Amino acid sequence: MKILIAHNRYIEPGGEDVVFEQEVSLLRRYGHDVLTYERGNGELREMKLIPRVLRSAEAVWSSTTYSEFSNLLTIFMPDIVHVHNTFLRISPSIFQACADKGIPVVNTIHNYRLLCPATTLYRDGAPCEKCVGGNMWQGIARGCYRSSRTATALSASVTGYNWLRRTWSDAVNHYIAPTNFVRDKMADAGLPAARISVKPHFVDPDPCVAAHPESYALFLGRLSPEKGVTTLLSAWQQLSDVPLLIVGDGPQRAEMERISHQRNLNCRFEGHRTRTDVLAKLKKARLLVFPSIGYETFGMGIIEAYACGVPVLASNHGAMRELVQTGRTGLLFEPANPDALAHAVRRCWSDDQLRSHMSLNARREYENKYTAATNYEMLMSIYERVLSSGKASPEASLPTAA
Repeated sequence: MKILIAHNRYIEPGGEDVVFEQEVSLLRRYGHDVLTYERGNGELREMKLIPRVLRSAEAVWSSTTYSEFSNLLTIFMPDIVHVHNTFLRISPSIFQACADKGIPVVNTIHNYRLLCPATTLYRDGAPCEKCVGGNMWQGIARGCYRSSRTATALSASVTGYNWLRRTWSDAVNHYIAPTNFVRDKMADAGLPAARISVKPHFVDPDPCVAAHPESYALFLGRLSPEKGVTTLLSAWQQLSDVPLLIVGDGPQRAEMERISHQRNLNCRFEGHRTRTDVLAKLKKARLLVFPSIGYETFGMGIIEAYACGVPVLASNHGAMRELVQTGRTGLLFEPANPDALAHAVRRCWSDDQLRSHMSLNARREYENKYTAATNYEMLMSIYERVLSSGKASPEASLPTAA
C-alpha cells in the first residue's frame, strides 16, 4: 500500500511526534511504501515579525500548502493519506487537496483543538468545556492559549473557519481517536460518530521489565498546570520517605523547583530527557504518578509504564479512567486532591503484594493491547475500511451518526 503521512511538529517535541514516528516506522517495517510530508513551527523563528505574522495567519487556510500538497499527491499517487497534525505551518487545506483528488484521508485526533482553542479543555485549575459547541469567544477573551488573546484568536480561527467550511465533516473520510472518551467528546461536538474509530497508541520497541527495580516514584511529562504538578508537590509534603523523580520540562519547572526546595521535599528534577533515558528510568521505578487535572486524550506514559511492568497512579477522570483499572493495573484517585494522591502512593508503596499484582497485570495489559503488532492490525483495519468505501466524498461513503 502507498501511504502519505503528514505531520506538523511543534517547537517543543512531544507525544504527537512519537506517535507519528512510530507509525511511520511500523508501516515501513511491514513493507508499505510510505512517504512523509513534514513541517515544523520552528520555521517561523527564522522570519522577521511581519512575515512571521502573515505565515501564522496561513494556519487557517494556506493556498501555498494546498498547491504544494496537491502536486505531491499527483506525483506520489498514494492509496490513502494519514494526517496527524496540521497546526501551524501545514494548515487544514491539505484535507481539501485530498478531497479534490479523490484520495481518502484519515486524521488522528491528538488533542482537543477542534473543541477548545487552548487544545486541552482545561482552564483555571479544572476541566473547562465552555468553548465546546463553537462559542470560542470565551477562550479568546481569557487568552486561554499560551496566555495570549492573539494566539487564542488564531487557534480559534483555524478551528472555527474550518467548521464553517465543513472541512472537518466533509473533507476528512475518517478519524482515529486514541480513547473512547475522545471519540465521545468529538461525536458530541458534531463529528459523525460512525466515522470515528478508536485505536490506542503503542510502545515499540518493547522495553521489557527490569530485573531489579529501584526505590523511587516517577513523574513523566510537561511541567504545566493541567498536568497536576502542583497537586503532585502538595501530596509529597506527606511522603517524605518516598523519593520522587520528576522527568520533564515546562513553564512551571522553575516554580516547582523553588517550592520543592522551600518545603524540603524528597524530589529530584531531571529536566527533559531522551526517550531512551526516560524508558530506562521508568523501567526501574516502583510506580508512575499521572496526576493530570486536564482530561488528556491518552497518556503515552501510562502504556510505557505498562510495558515496563510498572503500576500507574492516575487521576480518576478523562482518558486516565479508561486506561487505568484501579486495583488491577494501578490506582485511581480524585483529581486535584493531594490527600487522595498521597493515600494512593502510600498504599502502592507499602503493599508489596498489591504492587506485584498490579505490576504483572500492567505488563499483561501492554501485551494484550499496546504492542506494535496489535496496533498494526487495528490501523490496517481502519485503512481497509476507508478504502473499501471507495474514493467518493466522506459523507457519501460512510454512514453518519443518527
